[in-house]
Formats: sequence, C-alpha cells, structure tokens
Amino acid sequence: GAAEAAEGAMDVLRLLKELHPYKPCRDELAKMPEVVSTNEKASIIEASLISWSCLPAKFEADHFSNKPFLPSALSNEEEAREARNPRIRDRSLLGVCADSDWDRGCSLWASLHSMALRADALGLNALFYRAVMPVLIGGVTMCGGCTLHLLSLHRPIIDAAIFEDLAPLYCANAQCAAAKRHAEEISPCIGRVSMECQQYQPEIADILAFRAYARAVFDDVSQPITHFFVALHNMVTSSIAKDAGGRKHHLYCVKEVLYSLPLNLIEGTGVDRISILKASNASVVGRGIPGLDPHQRLLECDNNP
Repeated sequence: GAAEAAEGAMDVLRLLKELHPYKPCRDELAKMPEVVSTNEKASIIEASLISWSCLPAKFEADHFSNKPFLPSALSNEEEAREARNPRIRDRSLLGVCADSDWDRGCSLWASLHSMALRADALGLNALFYRAVMPVLIGGVTMCGGCTLHLLSLHRPIIDAAIFEDLAPLYCANAQCAAAKRHAEEISPCIGRVSMECQQYQPEIADILAFRAYARAVFDDVSQPITHFFVALHNMVTSSIAKDAGGRKHHLYCVKEVLYSLPLNLIEGTGVDRISILKASNASVVGRGIPGLDPHQRLLECDNNP
C-alpha cells in the first residue's frame, strides 16, 4: 500500500512538467533530470521546492506563520504531524485560497481541478487519475476525515494494501475532525439495513452511486477527469457537518467549475471547454452524482454547453 502511494507520487511528478497549472513552473520542472529509481526521493524534494519558488510569490518556508512540510518531515512523523496545517502569513500573495482557513486543503483542491482540466485537454486524463488517486487515498491531504471518506468512496477499486498500510489518522482543523467522526459513524452502515443506519441511507446511496462512477472512470480511459474531481470534491464536502468550523458548504456543477478555471490552462492544446464539458455522458456514468446529475438530491446541475 505504501509502495503504491509512493509509486503514484513518482508518476504525478513525471506528469507535472505537462500538467502544472502555471507555465513558468512547467518550464522549470522540465529542466529536472529524468526520474529514475535511484533518485526518487531527491526528485520529489527538488520538484516540491521548485513548485514553491516558481510561483509569482516565490514561496519559501519563511512565508508561513507555522512550520510547513519540509523535506526533513519525510522521515520524521512528529515533524510531519506538526506541519499538517501550514498557513501563509501575507494573504495578499494568494488567489482563490486567500479567504480559506485551510491553505493546504484549498491549494490541493485548486491544483487538482486545474491539472485535471489540462490532463483532459492533453489526453493524459487516465494517467493522471491512476497516478494521483493512490496519493490522495494514501493520506496526502493530512486530514483523517478526508482520507477515510476517500477510502470509502474508492474501496471497490483500490488495492486493499493501501487500507492496511495507513498510519494512525490525525486532523488539521475542526472541519477535518467533524468529517472523521462522521466517516467513522457511517462506515459500518454501508451495505447494512437497520434502524440505527436509517438516517444515513440517502448519503449511503450517494456513496454507492459514486463507487459505480469511480469504477466507470477507472475502466474507461475516455472519461474526463475534470468531471470526476468536481464530483469527488462535492462528495468530500458533503461529508462534513454544515456547522463544522462555522463554514458554509459549497457544492459545484461541472460547468461552473470548468468556466471558472483560467482559459490559459488549455491554450495551445487544440481543445476547448465545450468539448471537455460534452466528453462525458453524464446521463449514464454520472447518475446520482452531485455536480453531474441534473436531478441529484444535493445539487441539481444543468451542464449543457
């Protein structure tokens, strides 16, 4: 399991020179030596530092008000735990995440949505999906609640070894703790009919629908992953109690996300937003999925171009 997550991380690294959302970063990452088995850890560290410094703010560790995840945390569990919720001091340096209470989570999701769009435009959707999912499920969010929910959503298609190799889960904030409690409550009810589980049945139906959708995406390399990550984000968000941390739920339709992402992500690819939006037959593979299904209980979406 740990080996599969690590292999996924290396595959993501190899794709970054094509998929990083910011062109100057793609250019810098393309200068890195070829990744081979003898330099994997060093390559991960180098790419991580480049991915900070290549951004307009040229981020360094000193930009954070608390300790971020640095290379030394790769081999130090306590240091990694302390770095689970780093925060940028100067909020004016941030874009869409400026108002977030969770810089790590917000930046991760923003990157996933942007890279998914580029992957669809470049025909790298299946490669990116199969690379990044073991990393996400392996705990890269550093959010116990997110990890448990991701595990539940992908249980039929993920190697069982990932479940077995997970270290003890911890949380970054109140949202995470609430999601973790909820995941632990609902997990025993999936596939079970009882009075105690009755309250969770609508959510369980959503989980089972998503599992079928994830299987369809896993099996069909033509499925766009822009759609998939919007749906996944909605599913993870919906698992958090509405009053957790005093934050409001935000669920999104695929069309809304697609047209809010910068157009320069797909410039020069020969693919436009409309073709990506129309690529998935949502009436078949997206049935019951928030963000895709026009009649889903949590969010009704008109994703027609």
